[in-house]
Parts: sequence; C-alpha cells; structure tokens
Amino acid sequence: MKTISSLIAASLSTALLAACGGPGLSLSTPVSIAAPRTAVDRASRRAVGPNLYVANVAAVTVYAPGSDSVLRTISNLAPSTIGLDSSSNLYVANVPTGKSGNVTVYRAGTSSILRKITNSIQAPKALAFDSSGNLYVANSYFWVEIYPPGGTSPSGALKVFYAAALVFDRSGDLYVASDPSPYGHGKSQVLVFAPDRKQLRTIVQGLSTPIALALSSVGNLFVANYMGDDVTVYAPGKTSVIRTIAQGIKRPYALALDAAGNLYVANYGASSVTVYAPGSSTVLRTIRQGVSRPTSLLFDAFGNLYVANPKSVEVFAPGQDTPQQTIVKGINGPVAMKFGP
Repeated sequence: MKTISSLIAASLSTALLAACGGPGLSLSTPVSIAAPRTAVDRASRRAVGPNLYVANVAAVTVYAPGSDSVLRTISNLAPSTIGLDSSSNLYVANVPTGKSGNVTVYRAGTSSILRKITNSIQAPKALAFDSSGNLYVANSYFWVEIYPPGGTSPSGALKVFYAAALVFDRSGDLYVASDPSPYGHGKSQVLVFAPDRKQLRTIVQGLSTPIALALSSVGNLFVANYMGDDVTVYAPGKTSVIRTIAQGIKRPYALALDAAGNLYVANYGASSVTVYAPGSSTVLRTIRQGVSRPTSLLFDAFGNLYVANPKSVEVFAPGQDTPQQTIVKGINGPVAMKFGP
C-alpha cells in the first residue's frame, strides 16, 4: 500500500492550480499527474497541513498528515459527530449513554477538556457554527439549541422536529434537515432560517428522510434522501426540485462537492461512492474498490478524497478510483471526519 507522500505528490498539480487562481476553495478537480518531486520536497509536504480527526464509536482518533498511525486518542466518548470552531477547538457531540447526551469541548490540538455542554442537550446529531461563532446543536427531538461562543447555556433555540443535518450558506442562512422520527412522527422537510433566526421557508418537495445536506459554490442545495434513494437539488431561495439524481444511488448517507462542482455521494446501501458532473444526473464515475457502507466523505487541501468505512478510512487521489492509502489503526465505526490541529 502506498504512503500518503506519494498521494500528495500525485496531487501537486492541483494544489498549484488553486494557488494560481484556479478553481476551488480547498478542494480540487481531477487533473494530469505532475512529475514526482524530490524526496526532500515530498517529506516536507508530508509535514504540512492539518491532522485528520475521525469520530469513531467510542473515541476520536487523530492522525498526522501523511500518517496511518494514531497520533492521539480521545477516549470514553459516544460520538454522533464532531466539529471545530474558528479557534480550532474540537467539539464532540455525544449521544446519550444515560438520560441525555452532551457536547464536550477540547482545547485545540490537545485532549484537554475546556468545558462540557449539558444544558438543554438531549440527543445531539449535528453541529454547526455561524460567522459569529455561535454553536448550533441539532438535538434530534424538538429543537436546535444555540450557544454563544464559550457558553454552556443556550441563548436561543429553533423549533425543529428531529433535526438531522445543519449547514450555513454564504449569506448566513441556516438549512436544517428534519427527518421523521424512528417512531413515524413528523415529516421530511428542510427548514431555512435567516441570521436573525426567523424562518424563511420550508422545503418539502422531493424529500424522503433527508439525512445530509451540501451547498454548491453557486448556492444550489443538495439533499441526500436516505429512504428515497436519491439526491434532490434546489436553486437558491427556491423550494421546488430542479433536478433529481437517482442513478447509482442506494441509501445515500453523505455528500461532498469538489472544487469543480462535481457531486460525490456515499451510498451506504451499495457500498460505493458515485460521482456526478455539475448539472448532471448521470453517473460520471463509480468508486467501489475499498468502499464498504461509507458514512462520511472529506476532501483535503490537495483534492484527495477520504472515505470512511466501518473498519477503515480509504484515501483516493484526485480522479482516481483505487485507494492510495488505507487507514485502519483506531478505526471503528466512524461517523464523521474533520481536519484540525
């Protein structure tokens, strides 16, 4: 199995494209492979970049850039998801092990607890931060609780039944996916709230247990419908479906967009990742090798794709369908991945 150093070298042309004003934020498009750099240069690039954080069944494991060995482990957890604030402090949403769950906050780059948020926390499923640093916690049952920076008591709440996913757009509007509960209560919808926390609109068309959300660079909303076996797309500010993507999709669990606007769908029911060109509903590529019941997708600064499986994290170079690295140490039922210090 190749190391991540060869992976980064293969992705260098993409990084140069972005640095020179090419497409993308921190993601990349498939491009031709650059010539290998010197051993010294490859080694220096291995040491650059953030660490990989993986939320597992009972712990968060951290990996240094280019490494498949565990840098540190934060144990005695029950993560449902993780997040990092603007200061790179780590937030771990823990599902209930007793009466209720919590959100535990760790100082950036350490395993040292800064604080634990328990006030009004029930069964947290998703975390998001607005531009002012307020923390939004999807509490599953009836509310999205809002906590000020550094606070442990909510400053407000949004009434949303069984919130499953949160995402902010560039205007600061919050999109909240609302699932029917496991007991059949409620309905599938996406609620949109303005920065002043007033509800702007409700999306119901085309939804069937929305489990993941993504926003494109032009503001199109992508919704993964777990029970519908499709992804529905909505234009900015609209509630009607402009496109339904169903080809190759079975039990979609996670979404990601690269810098070119290609959509990546983690298909839990098909053990695959399907890729779609911007504006298309036809499969562009299907990634199957090394993929098994994927639950999370993540791109690094060089456009490499990370796919979380129950017992591994597979890393794919831009445009490639064969993993260039496999991380297995410390991986056990991962539910989320992030990059941090």
